[in-house]
Amino acid sequence: MAERQIYVMITKPFCRRCKVGISYNSLKRDREVTKSTGKNMGLLIVLPFMFAYFWEQLIHGLLFWAASPVRGNGGTEFYIGLVTPIAMLLVITCFIIEKSIIILIIGAVVLVKFT
Repeated sequence: MAERQIYVMITKPFCRRCKVGISYNSLKRDREVTKSTGKNMGLLIVLPFMFAYFWEQLIHGLLFWAASPVRGNGGTEFYIGLVTPIAMLLVITCFIIEKSIIILIIGAVVLVKFT
């Protein structure tokens, strides 16, 4: 089973808005959002997550103050363009935390199993 991805998109050519979301296929999602909102979108960052829904909801909760909804598919997940670096930093931080926890759990299981 493929892991879901969390992505950050921006409106092109000027970064007036950014969008944080989850998808199994971010390129396809990019085209869907572009078509439904009428805005030319571009992917900035895409990272695979095991618990993508949890992390995406956490990021949306942290960025609630910068919401800038648009009409269309996924329109409530848009934020003002100025928070794009913060959104990217949050996605990268969540990725590092998730993978670190997974590595620690695997290490603990191996340690218990072979001691």
